[in-house]
Amino acid sequence: MVISYIQRLDIKKLFTVEVIEKKPIRSISQNRLYRLWLTCISFETGNDPDDLHDYFKRKFLEPEIICIFGVEEKKYTTTKLNTTQFKYYLDRIQAFAATDLQITLPEPESQNWDEFYKYYCDKL
Repeated sequence: MVISYIQRLDIKKLFTVEVIEKKPIRSISQNRLYRLWLTCISFETGNDPDDLHDYFKRKFLEPEIICIFGVEEKKYTTTKLNTTQFKYYLDRIQAFAATDLQITLPEPESQNWDEFYKYYCDKL
């Protein structure tokens, strides 16, 4: 349909055509994993999970610059990350937890996942 539409355009006019691959936003399972990891880090460090979420966004994401009343502000959000971007974000948090906090954050495929999940899911 797109090619047919383009073929019908008036060639005397100028057009810009852009095709962008649409990637799905982060998955529900990624979000659940992230929340469980935040719970673990919170429990182990005493920091609030929402504060940790804000900290990691600022530490590992590029800000979106928005203008409010003529003033530029930095906005950090995970909401618009696709599954690949969110996986990269999770990988960075996992590495940070291991190196800086000495906390192991396993993934569901990991050998010790069941034990980890049972321990922290009640703390969500």
